[in-house]
Amino acid sequence: MGGKKQRYYKQFNPSMIKAIFERDGGMCIYCGAPAMQIDHVIPAIDGGKPTRSNGVCCCRKCNAYKRNHPQDIEMLTKA
Repeated sequence: MGGKKQRYYKQFNPSMIKAIFERDGGMCIYCGAPAMQIDHVIPAIDGGKPTRSNGVCCCRKCNAYKRNHPQDIEMLTKA
């Protein structure tokens, strides 16, 4: 199996997605653009659970940036 982490992603259920979109107003919490996705604050691969407190609305651009630059997440957060 090597030293790689197993890629098993836990998904948010439909009622959780609806609740997160309602809470965040359907806007990306990082840049304020219309959100199209739910982002795990703590990534699923690092043990993040699909819970309301670990999910936020996110646009595709910010989610892709966060995926590729997790060390820079503070740069995405609105002031």
